[in-house]
Amino acid sequence: MSTSLLAYLVDANLGRSCTAVATNGSFQGSLAFVSVITPIPLQNTLGNGGLYTVRSGILIVMEYIGYIGTARKGESWHKEGEERELKC
Repeated sequence: MSTSLLAYLVDANLGRSCTAVATNGSFQGSLAFVSVITPIPLQNTLGNGGLYTVRSGILIVMEYIGYIGTARKGESWHKEGEERELKC
């Protein structure tokens, strides 16, 4: 999912691919930070099964939100990016 989303972000943001890659990396880094800091307290509270269930649920919801946003706005984002590229 990450690779295909990054490829789409680079394609949709012509001339600003560096910003798209940096933003993607920032979100991935933030999620990794939270994933590293929170497991021990959660594991003590929920146990292993509960921890992995919650983590899987969060990832599924995040992917769904990304896909829905891309499906609804992707074409207009792409057209706006092309128009900006033609103006330059």
